[in-house]
Amino acid sequence: MTQTLLLHHERIDDIPLIIGLAHKLRLAEVLDRHMGTHRLQRGLNNGQLAVGWLAYILSQADHRTSAVRDWANSILRTLAHLLGHPIREVEFRDDRLGVMWLYSSGHTETRNSRSIRGVFDEPTHNEKISR
Repeated sequence: MTQTLLLHHERIDDIPLIIGLAHKLRLAEVLDRHMGTHRLQRGLNNGQLAVGWLAYILSQADHRTSAVRDWANSILRTLAHLLGHPIREVEFRDDRLGVMWLYSSGHTETRNSRSIRGVFDEPTHNEKISR
């Protein structure tokens, strides 16, 4: 009787170096202490999420949030091992990265369930521009 060997290939490039350096600097803990994580948030905390996104930015030379999910899903096992937490396919959604970005910039209004429009400190009054 023969056994079938199943291999899984993931291209990791410089990701272990980047996340390893972040781990040595305790970057995830520092960021999570600064940003906090909502008590109902499942999966990665905001510090781990930020380290993963930073690894994407530095590895791929791309800061767009829309492409991070596909990248992360292509290396789920590697990220899970390096971040020390199981990675769900929805961890690096662009909306979740956007909320994490607002937490990091000090806009705590999102924690109080206010609208995103209010976070950007836009004027609420209408101004008429005369010519």
